[in-house]
Amino acid sequence: MTRSNKLFWTIALILFVVAVISGTRLIVHNGKAQQVEIVLRQAPTHQYTGVIIIDGAVSCPGAYKYDTEDSIQDLLVCSGPSSSADLTHLTLHVPDKTETNLCQRIDINNAELWLLKALPGIGDTLAQSIIDYREDNGRFRCIDDICKVDGIGLKTFEKIQNYITIDE
Repeated sequence: MTRSNKLFWTIALILFVVAVISGTRLIVHNGKAQQVEIVLRQAPTHQYTGVIIIDGAVSCPGAYKYDTEDSIQDLLVCSGPSSSADLTHLTLHVPDKTETNLCQRIDINNAELWLLKALPGIGDTLAQSIIDYREDNGRFRCIDDICKVDGIGLKTFEKIQNYITIDE
């Protein structure tokens, strides 16, 4: 074997070993995904709809619209659990109807369209109207200012007032 052939095979062997090690590390790293399974002991007797607040070790904390075809796992995936999230211990808080102190409120001065749509009674059109209003008129100074947006009246404000805030 000539010297150039030995050099070629040495480099090829080194590249092969690096590729195998890198591939193995990638497979091991991606294999650590945690799966979440939530099992209800008895079938629900009625349809559940509303808003679920997700907070903690997630990249997108906030209020998520929940409907009967959604699963808790779907909502968790949307919230972007961090790599340090302990998905084996979840806390679900079901508020009393009189409860108004929610753990997470949506900042109407900074919320994106998808997050505004999570508010009760706010769909695509009203969410876009909120964004258009704040782009044209500047930041909301208090949560009552949202009533200045076309299409948001007192009834809509009463539905969302406990879910919204403005940053100081």
